[in-house]
Amino acid sequence: MLPLYGKKLPSEYVKNFYVDTIGFWAPGIKLAIEVLGADHVLLGTDYPNVLINPREHVEIVKSLKLPDEDEERILWKNAEKLFSL
Repeated sequence: MLPLYGKKLPSEYVKNFYVDTIGFWAPGIKLAIEVLGADHVLLGTDYPNVLINPREHVEIVKSLKLPDEDEERILWKNAEKLFSL
């Protein structure tokens, strides 16, 4: 059965979303990873507008104790792939 709106299930459209870690709150970042997957979460800092040392953003990601592959995706591999760096 197809959804009322659109030609795909909502879960298919979510694959087009990317979020960053600027939320500062580890449980929120963890939820984003669970919903979107680690391949759709990127390290973000909004520095210098948000006056928190970018190192703290890295530490938040590391505090999640993710598998090494997921941590690397979030810290740099996703940006490398998304922006063809």
